[in-house]
Formats: sequence, C-alpha cells, structure tokens
Amino acid sequence: MSSERDWKLFRKRLPEWQERCMQSLLNEYAAIIAAAESPSTKFWKLEKRLKQDVRRVGVQAEMSRSSMHFNLLCLLNEKVITMSDLDGFSEELVASLAEVYNHEREPPSRSLRLKQNNEKDTLPIFRIERP
Repeated sequence: MSSERDWKLFRKRLPEWQERCMQSLLNEYAAIIAAAESPSTKFWKLEKRLKQDVRRVGVQAEMSRSSMHFNLLCLLNEKVITMSDLDGFSEELVASLAEVYNHEREPPSRSLRLKQNNEKDTLPIFRIERP
C-alpha cells in the first residue's frame, strides 16, 4: 500500500514526467514527418504511432492511489523515468518497484519455483508486457 507522502509526490511529479514523454514523442513524430517518403506513407505511420502512444502511461494515466504502483512500473518500462527519478519516494515503494523492474530484465529462462514442504508457496509474479 502506498503512503500519503508517496501519493502526493506521485501526483506532483507525474505531469512533469508526462511532458517529458510527450516532448520525446513529438521529436519522434517530427522525424516521421521529415522522412523522405510519400505524404500518405508518413501520414499512416504517424496515425499508427499516435494510436499506440496514446495508451502509454507517459501520455495518459489512470489517477488513482491503487494504480500508482502499476503506473510507476509502466513509466519505468516505457523509459519515461529511471530509478533515480524515484528519489524522495519511500524506501518500501522504491524497493518493491526495483524488485519487479529488475525481475523484468532477467533472462526468460529463469523460472519461479514452489518452495519445499514446510515453506510457503511463492506468489505468482505478473509481468507487464512490453509493447
């Protein structure tokens, strides 16, 4: 569960992160428009990208306390923010994000195992699919 301090900090920083993301996207769109291709090819490439990008958390995010952790993971996966952008958030939140975020980058051959007899079973880990 997120703390009130984390929630306030997230709400404060998200608009800045989204502006940074959208500026990066605009630069990519400008490169599409400037490409040496026919106008129709550029138009349809740009239209496809806009449809994809509008779903990114770096562009549009559900603002609820319960989705904050997921939104932060998406922002990390979308490379809108880095772990250093999480300075000021609680150690617990940063640690839990780092655990999942770093797990995402491990080779797919690594599998989870159920613990032996008297140990509790491990909980399933849900991965965020990359676009």
